[in-house]
Order: sequence, then C-alpha cells, then structure tokens
Amino acid sequence: MIKTLGTTKTERFKFSEGTPLGIIKYNHSVKTFLNDNFVECIDGVCADGNYLWLLKVNNKTVNYGAKRYELNDGDIVMFEFTNRKGEEE
Repeated sequence: MIKTLGTTKTERFKFSEGTPLGIIKYNHSVKTFLNDNFVECIDGVCADGNYLWLLKVNNKTVNYGAKRYELNDGDIVMFEFTNRKGEEE
C-alpha cells in the first residue's frame, strides 16, 4: 500500500522472501538514503523538512530499515507519506 496526501494505492504480491524495499522497487521509482534503509522518494514524491515516508508493516512502524526487514507471508506493507509530526493532512 502506498499512501500519499489524500490517495491510497493498493498492490498485491506473492513472494517467497523479500523486504519492503524490494517490493516497492518492483513497480515504482524509488530513491533511498542511509544505505538503502530509508525511502526518500517514491515516484517523484519526496521527503523534505516537513514530510517523510513512514514504513509500516502490519500497521506497526518499522524504524530500522526498508531493506533489512524480512517480510513474512501475509504481511501488509504500507509506505505512508506523512508530516514529521505523524499527522495526516
């Protein structure tokens, strides 16, 4: 799931192993930082001083890296573009 200001896009994948970063790169243009652990831009929507891409797996925030988190069967991954205070606009 990719959630930006006012829009949500849902995609379904079948995989035997993977990471949130690997899955998002499958269908989207992605720019990362800090050794590919955090997402800066998805399809040209980029983090800045006020907004960031927040990674959630099964509705829980993942703070240690989009390329390191190992997904399990049935996991729900969401990249949410949100303001740094965690409030939706």
